[in-house]
Amino acid sequence: MTTELSENEKPSTTQIALRYGLISAGAGILISLLQFYVVGTNSGLSWLIIPISILVLVVAMNDYKKRNQGYMSLGAGFGLGTMSSVISAVIGGFFNILLLDFIDPTIIEKLRKDAVLQVQQAGMGDEQIEQAMQFTDFLLNTGVMFVLGVISSLILGGIISLIISAILHKNREEIA
Repeated sequence: MTTELSENEKPSTTQIALRYGLISAGAGILISLLQFYVVGTNSGLSWLIIPISILVLVVAMNDYKKRNQGYMSLGAGFGLGTMSSVISAVIGGFFNILLLDFIDPTIIEKLRKDAVLQVQQAGMGDEQIEQAMQFTDFLLNTGVMFVLGVISSLILGGIISLIISAILHKNREEIA
């Protein structure tokens, strides 16, 4: 199967976004599992997903360019990257719901205990701790996590995709 298309055909951004969204989701799921079961929730390991996501988006856009005779418009790159980010967030969100609600609900309690320790160490009063924990409990709801994850991926993924696309784009020369 050839990866190059004729001059009038364009590669499917949806197909490429799905492929790289799955790869990014797999990386995110692996990082989550490592964080929950190996290194601990306070390790900061979750920040590793940002450079991995950037790398995946760069590879996805370069794949698109390769399939499109070296060309990619700014809009195509932006759409591809944003779509890939949202696909990754949706898959990761469903995984989190499955893990935290059905497979191992004790993780939520571990996260809550970690949050209690953090607010106590910050020297907050009892009333402030109670308010902080009410907000924490809201954020630890898997439905809320899912929605916030998709929205943040849409926004941050879009911004990062726009930057990467601005660097990597190459428009076809228009013949007048």
